[in-house]
Amino acid sequence: MTMTDEQRINSIKAILQKQRHPEHRDAGDKADILINRTKNYPGITEKSTDFERFFAISGKDTYESGYQWSCGTEAKTFCYLNSTLPKNEQLEVKIMISTHPDHLIDSMANHTLPCVKMGDGKWYAIEPQRNVVENRPRHPLYPDIPFIMDEIKVGNKIHHIKERMAGIPYEITAVMSWPEYEKKCSDFGTFLKYGSKRDRKTKTIVAAIETVLKQINSNGPGNVYNFCKLMQDSKLPIKVIKPQDGNYRVLLLNTNGELYTFSTNHKYLMISKLHDKIEQEWTMSDYIKWL
Repeated sequence: MTMTDEQRINSIKAILQKQRHPEHRDAGDKADILINRTKNYPGITEKSTDFERFFAISGKDTYESGYQWSCGTEAKTFCYLNSTLPKNEQLEVKIMISTHPDHLIDSMANHTLPCVKMGDGKWYAIEPQRNVVENRPRHPLYPDIPFIMDEIKVGNKIHHIKERMAGIPYEITAVMSWPEYEKKCSDFGTFLKYGSKRDRKTKTIVAAIETVLKQINSNGPGNVYNFCKLMQDSKLPIKVIKPQDGNYRVLLLNTNGELYTFSTNHKYLMISKLHDKIEQEWTMSDYIKWL
């Protein structure tokens, strides 16, 4: 039997109540709890970062731990709790990824939310976290539910209702089922791809870099020298720099002429905008000769 919207609202309220008041809570330090919950996950090793771990952790483990680590864990927990309801009370849910307009290439500022399909056939993003702004567009029939009223469609702008995000038009970069999200985006490197928007030239550059990163990180953390040895003849817009903080990093110039840095000790490419001043820079071949 098809649910009514009143029944859907009751399910949403029940999920949010459980999410904000978990029945279980692991004892100990929050960082240790994250490690303990994910230590036997496929693809997670003792060297995995906290970023990699809280992207990997399931909605079930997050809920049972009693903690949340990110908007992504909030979204997975919402969907997991929905799956524990009686079948006739379960919502149609998806998970949406959106990205700050200044970070569409690097995917370093995202917001991930659960979405629910209502009786009008539309999908509504829900903000599970408490700190929502009071002055926000509200659903005319359900003003107390933290719905976002923008249309949930890849490429559309979404105006989040969480404090410090309000007024910024994030772009929706992906919408997928909960199982698909847990399968694909529990891998941090894959999440970065879904959370970014890149033109064809940038995608080609990224693919070439990641091919080399996978090679040099296959038996341990890769370094700048090994990266340059394999990439020096590629003619890609990459240089090695020494910024004022004294650490050597690889510099990536994107198609818009903006400067990004990235580390060579992951199999995936994680880039971030360069804010430091550059003291020295080399082409990849000159860096090898200098070293």
